[in-house]
Amino acid sequence: EAQCSLGVMYDEGRGVPRNYKEALLWYRKATDQGMAGAQCRMGIMYFEGRGVPQNYKKALMLYRKAADKGDGNAQHNLGSMYDHGRGVPQSNKEAAVWWRRAADQGNIDAQCKLGFMYRADKGVPKSTARALSLY
Repeated sequence: EAQCSLGVMYDEGRGVPRNYKEALLWYRKATDQGMAGAQCRMGIMYFEGRGVPQNYKKALMLYRKAADKGDGNAQHNLGSMYDHGRGVPQSNKEAAVWWRRAADQGNIDAQCKLGFMYRADKGVPKSTARALSLY
């Protein structure tokens, strides 16, 4: 966990100068030990191309590893990849699956996005009641 925390410090410039290469080094060490949070954060770096060439395939792989371990942020990010068709075929249904998993863990962004999907009949059956329960 300390390795991931160091990665965050370098990634966000908290108490140290921002340094994406150093952040990636610490995230990789934590990822090698199976830490889901580090896998998700490293996925974000590849998704956004921060300190590394943008690579949706690597981001997807890292998000999946973390999501399979129950990381709500990774589940949310997978939902967004499917919603926008970035690195995967666009699929409202698959986006809803991942956002449901993240929403069930209290991820507020996923709850709002899933609520919109229920309201708009997008990937899930239209249900105003379900939409309201998620907002």
